[in-house]
Amino acid sequence: MVFSKVTTDGDGNKHCQRVVADIDASQFSQGWNSTLDHNLGQQPCQVDSLVFVIEQRYRRQIADAVDKIALGNVDSARQSLLALMFDPSLPAAVTLELAAALSKVDLARFSLTLCERFSESHQDAAELAHDLAIYSVMCRKPPYFSEMNLLKACELEPENARYRLAFITWLFANQRISEAVMYSAVPQQFDWSMPVCGCCLSWVVGRFKESGNIALANSWNSCNPQCIEISDCACCKNFRGFGDTGRAW
Repeated sequence: MVFSKVTTDGDGNKHCQRVVADIDASQFSQGWNSTLDHNLGQQPCQVDSLVFVIEQRYRRQIADAVDKIALGNVDSARQSLLALMFDPSLPAAVTLELAAALSKVDLARFSLTLCERFSESHQDAAELAHDLAIYSVMCRKPPYFSEMNLLKACELEPENARYRLAFITWLFANQRISEAVMYSAVPQQFDWSMPVCGCCLSWVVGRFKESGNIALANSWNSCNPQCIEISDCACCKNFRGFGDTGRAW
Protein backbone atom coordinates (compact mmCIF):
# COMPACT_ATOMS: atom_id res chain seq x y z
CA MET A 1 0.00 0.00 0.00
CA VAL A 2 1.38 3.42 -1.01
CA PHE A 3 0.22 6.74 0.42
CA SER A 4 0.50 10.32 -0.80
CA LYS A 5 0.22 13.50 1.24
CA VAL A 6 -2.46 15.79 -0.17
CA THR A 7 -4.01 18.79 1.58
CA THR A 8 -7.12 20.67 0.51
CA ASP A 9 -8.67 23.91 1.70
CA GLY A 10 -12.26 23.32 2.63
CA ASP A 11 -14.13 25.30 5.27
CA GLY A 12 -11.09 27.34 6.23
CA ASN A 13 -9.21 24.38 7.65
CA LYS A 14 -6.74 22.06 5.99
CA HIS A 15 -7.93 18.48 5.86
CA CYS A 16 -5.42 15.74 5.11
CA GLN A 17 -6.97 13.30 2.67
CA ARG A 18 -4.06 10.94 2.20
CA VAL A 19 -0.70 10.49 3.87
CA VAL A 20 2.89 11.20 2.75
CA ALA A 21 4.31 11.38 -0.75
CA ASP A 22 5.01 7.99 -2.28
CA ILE A 23 5.65 6.12 0.94
CA ASP A 24 5.36 2.37 0.72
CA ALA A 25 3.63 1.18 3.86
CA SER A 26 5.20 -2.27 3.52
CA GLN A 27 8.52 -0.84 4.75
CA PHE A 28 7.02 -0.36 8.21
CA SER A 29 6.02 -2.86 10.83
CA GLN A 30 2.51 -4.32 11.03
CA GLY A 31 1.78 -1.97 13.88
CA TRP A 32 2.68 1.01 11.70
CA ASN A 33 0.40 -0.23 8.94
CA SER A 34 -2.48 -0.50 11.39
CA THR A 35 -1.79 3.05 12.55
CA LEU A 36 -1.77 4.29 8.98
CA ASP A 37 -5.06 2.61 8.19
CA HIS A 38 -6.64 3.94 11.38
CA ASN A 39 -5.48 7.52 10.82
CA LEU A 40 -6.65 7.91 7.24
CA GLY A 41 -9.40 10.51 7.29
CA GLN A 42 -9.84 10.20 11.05
CA GLN A 43 -6.93 11.94 12.78
CA PRO A 44 -5.40 14.48 10.36
CA CYS A 45 -3.54 16.18 13.20
CA GLN A 46 -1.24 13.15 13.39
CA VAL A 47 -0.19 13.28 9.74
CA ASP A 48 2.57 15.87 10.24
CA SER A 49 4.01 13.77 13.06
CA LEU A 50 4.01 10.74 10.80
CA VAL A 51 5.77 12.69 8.04
CA PHE A 52 8.39 13.83 10.56
CA VAL A 53 9.01 10.27 11.74
CA ILE A 54 9.49 9.06 8.18
CA GLU A 55 11.87 11.91 7.35
CA GLN A 56 13.89 11.20 10.49
CA ARG A 57 14.13 7.55 9.47
CA TYR A 58 15.83 8.57 6.23
CA ARG A 59 18.01 11.15 7.99
CA ARG A 60 19.31 8.43 10.31
CA GLN A 61 20.25 6.31 7.30
CA ILE A 62 22.13 9.24 5.75
CA ALA A 63 23.88 9.94 9.05
CA ASP A 64 24.87 6.27 9.34
CA ALA A 65 26.41 6.43 5.87
CA VAL A 66 28.35 9.59 6.79
CA ASP A 67 29.63 7.81 9.90
CA LYS A 68 30.87 4.97 7.67
CA ILE A 69 32.81 7.53 5.61
CA ALA A 70 34.49 8.82 8.76
CA LEU A 71 35.46 5.24 9.64
CA GLY A 72 36.92 4.65 6.20
CA ASN A 73 34.13 2.39 4.94
CA VAL A 74 33.61 4.48 1.82
CA ASP A 75 32.40 1.67 -0.46
CA SER A 76 29.74 0.60 2.04
CA ALA A 77 28.67 4.23 2.50
CA ARG A 78 28.48 4.73 -1.25
CA GLN A 79 26.23 1.69 -1.65
CA SER A 80 23.94 2.85 1.14
CA LEU A 81 23.63 6.36 -0.30
CA LEU A 82 22.97 5.12 -3.83
CA ALA A 83 20.22 2.87 -2.49
CA LEU A 84 18.63 5.91 -0.86
CA MET A 85 18.94 7.98 -4.02
CA PHE A 86 17.01 5.43 -6.04
CA ASP A 87 14.44 4.86 -3.30
CA PRO A 88 11.09 6.00 -4.77
CA SER A 89 9.86 6.79 -1.25
CA LEU A 90 12.66 9.26 -0.49
CA PRO A 91 11.07 12.35 1.14
CA ALA A 92 11.82 15.62 -0.64
CA ALA A 93 12.79 17.20 2.69
CA VAL A 94 16.01 15.15 2.90
CA THR A 95 17.16 15.76 -0.68
CA LEU A 96 19.86 18.32 0.12
CA GLU A 97 21.22 16.22 2.98
CA LEU A 98 21.49 13.19 0.72
CA ALA A 99 23.12 15.28 -2.01
CA ALA A 100 25.72 16.55 0.45
CA ALA A 101 26.50 13.02 1.60
CA LEU A 102 26.84 11.76 -1.98
CA SER A 103 29.39 14.48 -2.71
CA LYS A 104 31.58 13.11 0.09
CA VAL A 105 31.98 9.76 -1.71
CA ASP A 106 32.95 11.14 -5.12
CA LEU A 107 29.39 11.06 -6.43
CA ALA A 108 28.88 14.78 -6.94
CA ARG A 109 27.31 14.07 -10.33
CA PHE A 110 24.46 12.39 -8.49
CA SER A 111 24.33 15.29 -6.02
CA LEU A 112 23.91 17.62 -8.98
CA THR A 113 21.22 15.41 -10.51
CA LEU A 114 19.27 15.29 -7.24
CA CYS A 115 19.41 19.05 -6.81
CA GLU A 116 18.46 19.75 -10.42
CA ARG A 117 15.47 17.46 -10.04
CA PHE A 118 14.56 19.11 -6.75
CA SER A 119 14.83 22.60 -8.29
CA GLU A 120 11.98 21.84 -10.68
CA SER A 121 9.56 22.24 -7.79
CA HIS A 122 11.62 24.47 -5.48
CA GLN A 123 12.84 27.32 -7.65
CA ASP A 124 12.96 29.90 -4.87
CA ALA A 125 15.19 28.04 -2.40
CA ALA A 126 18.44 29.88 -1.69
CA GLU A 127 20.14 26.91 -0.04
CA LEU A 128 19.36 24.79 -3.08
CA ALA A 129 20.88 27.41 -5.41
CA HIS A 130 24.00 27.56 -3.23
CA ASP A 131 24.40 23.78 -3.26
CA LEU A 132 23.81 23.63 -7.01
CA ALA A 133 26.74 26.02 -7.40
CA ILE A 134 28.98 23.75 -5.33
CA TYR A 135 28.12 20.63 -7.31
CA SER A 136 28.40 22.49 -10.61
CA VAL A 137 32.03 23.27 -9.82
CA MET A 138 32.71 19.76 -8.55
CA CYS A 139 31.30 18.34 -11.79
CA ARG A 140 33.37 20.77 -13.87
CA LYS A 141 30.38 22.48 -15.40
CA PRO A 142 30.96 25.77 -17.27
CA PRO A 143 31.53 28.63 -14.79
CA TYR A 144 28.29 30.41 -15.59
CA PHE A 145 26.36 27.56 -13.89
CA SER A 146 27.94 28.23 -10.52
CA GLU A 147 27.87 32.00 -10.99
CA MET A 148 24.18 31.96 -11.89
CA ASN A 149 23.25 29.90 -8.84
CA LEU A 150 25.41 31.84 -6.38
CA LEU A 151 23.95 35.09 -7.63
CA LYS A 152 20.47 33.60 -7.29
CA ALA A 153 21.15 32.54 -3.70
CA CYS A 154 22.30 36.09 -2.87
CA GLU A 155 19.25 37.61 -4.54
CA LEU A 156 16.86 35.30 -2.68
CA GLU A 157 18.53 35.97 0.69
CA PRO A 158 20.55 39.19 0.30
CA GLU A 159 21.42 39.40 4.00
CA ASN A 160 22.70 35.82 4.29
CA ALA A 161 26.43 36.05 5.07
CA ARG A 162 27.19 32.49 4.02
CA TYR A 163 25.86 32.90 0.48
CA ARG A 164 27.43 36.34 0.11
CA LEU A 165 30.81 35.02 1.24
CA ALA A 166 30.56 32.11 -1.20
CA PHE A 167 29.84 34.44 -4.12
CA ILE A 168 32.66 36.83 -3.20
CA THR A 169 35.01 33.86 -2.91
CA TRP A 170 33.97 32.66 -6.37
CA LEU A 171 34.47 36.15 -7.85
CA PHE A 172 37.94 36.51 -6.36
CA ALA A 173 38.91 33.05 -7.61
CA ASN A 174 37.87 34.12 -11.10
CA GLN A 175 39.97 37.30 -10.84
CA ARG A 176 36.86 39.50 -10.87
CA ILE A 177 38.11 41.75 -8.10
CA SER A 178 36.00 44.83 -8.79
CA GLU A 179 32.80 42.77 -8.68
CA ALA A 180 33.91 41.06 -5.47
CA VAL A 181 34.35 44.50 -3.90
CA MET A 182 30.97 45.64 -5.25
CA TYR A 183 29.14 42.66 -3.70
CA SER A 184 30.99 42.97 -0.37
CA ALA A 185 28.77 45.79 0.95
CA VAL A 186 28.94 46.14 4.75
CA PRO A 187 29.44 42.67 6.28
CA GLN A 188 28.16 43.81 9.68
CA GLN A 189 24.73 44.24 8.10
CA PHE A 190 24.57 40.59 7.03
CA ASP A 191 22.91 37.78 8.94
CA TRP A 192 25.70 35.67 10.42
CA SER A 193 23.43 33.21 12.22
CA MET A 194 24.10 30.49 9.63
CA PRO A 195 27.56 28.91 10.02
CA VAL A 196 30.08 30.01 7.40
CA CYS A 197 33.38 28.58 6.20
CA GLY A 198 36.07 30.15 8.37
CA CYS A 199 38.75 29.09 5.90
CA CYS A 200 37.03 30.93 3.05
CA LEU A 201 36.47 33.98 5.25
CA SER A 202 40.19 34.18 6.02
CA TRP A 203 41.00 33.67 2.35
CA VAL A 204 38.67 36.51 1.29
CA VAL A 205 40.20 38.84 3.89
CA GLY A 206 43.59 38.04 2.40
CA ARG A 207 42.37 38.79 -1.12
CA PHE A 208 40.99 42.16 0.01
CA LYS A 209 44.38 43.03 1.48
CA GLU A 210 46.22 41.96 -1.67
CA SER A 211 43.93 44.11 -3.81
CA GLY A 212 44.54 47.16 -1.61
CA ASN A 213 41.08 47.20 -0.02
CA ILE A 214 42.34 47.36 3.54
CA ALA A 215 39.12 48.85 4.94
CA LEU A 216 37.06 45.98 3.55
CA ALA A 217 39.63 43.48 4.78
CA ASN A 218 39.38 44.88 8.31
CA SER A 219 35.59 45.04 8.12
CA TRP A 220 35.24 41.39 7.10
CA ASN A 221 37.95 40.32 9.52
CA SER A 222 36.06 41.94 12.41
CA CYS A 223 33.14 39.58 11.92
CA ASN A 224 33.00 36.77 14.44
CA PRO A 225 30.81 34.12 12.85
CA GLN A 226 30.12 30.55 13.82
CA CYS A 227 32.45 28.67 11.49
CA ILE A 228 32.02 25.32 9.79
CA GLU A 229 34.83 22.84 10.20
CA ILE A 230 36.95 22.70 7.05
CA SER A 231 36.33 18.96 6.71
CA ASP A 232 32.59 19.64 6.49
CA CYS A 233 32.80 22.58 4.10
CA ALA A 234 32.51 21.90 0.39
CA CYS A 235 33.14 25.47 -0.74
CA CYS A 236 36.77 25.58 0.46
CA LYS A 237 38.04 23.09 -2.09
CA ASN A 238 35.74 24.26 -4.87
CA PHE A 239 34.81 27.94 -4.94
CA ARG A 240 38.38 29.08 -4.36
CA GLY A 241 40.39 25.95 -5.09
CA PHE A 242 40.50 26.40 -8.84
CA GLY A 243 41.55 30.00 -8.36
CA ASP A 244 44.75 28.78 -6.70
CA THR A 245 45.58 25.88 -9.04
CA GLY A 246 43.90 26.83 -12.31
CA ARG A 247 40.38 26.43 -13.54
CA ALA A 248 38.61 23.21 -12.65
CA TRP A 249 36.78 23.00 -15.94
